[in-house]
Parts: sequence; structure tokens; C-alpha cells
Amino acid sequence: ENVVVNLNATGAAGQPSTIGTIAAGETKELAIELTPRQAGIMKLDAVAQGDGDLQARSALEVMVRRAE
Repeated sequence: ENVVVNLNATGAAGQPSTIGTIAAGETKELAIELTPRQAGIMKLDAVAQGDGDLQARSALEVMVRRAE
């Protein structure tokens, strides 16, 4: 219950997103839009926290290429 997700990208602090309740075994998707400022590796780190000191974390690296 009371799940909040915080997504951080390289060079930018994220805004928390309130998801609410997620039942056991349930998944929810969170749509985001990122605008990279430069080419290279962008590191993404997501942390979901809920009541009862529950926490899940995921990290990902994305290669950003310059448009031609």
C-alpha cells in the first residue's frame, strides 16, 4: 500500500510518482518521458517504496545516440 516510485536519471533528480496499492503478484506500468541533453550512457535508477518498509530497486543503462 501507499507505493511511491522515484526515478533518477544521470544528471537529473526525479519527481516521485504515487502509484497507490499494488496487490501481491500484480504489476503496474509507469510511463515516463526523458529528454537526454547529450549523447552517451544514461544511467536510470528506480526505487519503489511502500508501507511496512517494503522496497524494490532497479537500475538500467541506456545508450543515447545523437540524431543524424
